[in-house]
Amino acid sequence: MAKYIVNPFTGQLDADDGGSGGGSSFVPYEQSVSTVDFTLNVSVYELSISAGTHGLGTTVVAQVFDNTGDMIYPNININGSGDIVISVSSSPDLRFNGKVIVV
Repeated sequence: MAKYIVNPFTGQLDADDGGSGGGSSFVPYEQSVSTVDFTLNVSVYELSISAGTHGLGTTVVAQVFDNTGDMIYPNININGSGDIVISVSSSPDLRFNGKVIVV
C-alpha cells in the first residue's frame, strides 16, 4: 500500500517520498475497483465501501481515480456512519476501472 501525505496548501494527497518535509504522514485506505465491482440499483451502478472496511471512522473524504491516475468525479455519498456509496449512470454506462482512496 502506498504512503501519502496530505498537502496542507492544496488539500491533495501527495506521495510520501521519505523526505523530511514535515506534515502528517499516514496510510489512507486504498481500494482498486473494476467495472464488475459495481452493482446495478434501479438506474445507477453503485459501489459501496463500509466504514468497517476502510476503518478510518466517520469523518472521511473519498477521492476516485481512473486507471490512468486521473481524478474522476462520480457521485459520492458518505453517511454519518462513514459508509461510502459511489454511484454512476447506467445509461450511458459510466462504470470505471481505477482506485478509490479514503482519508
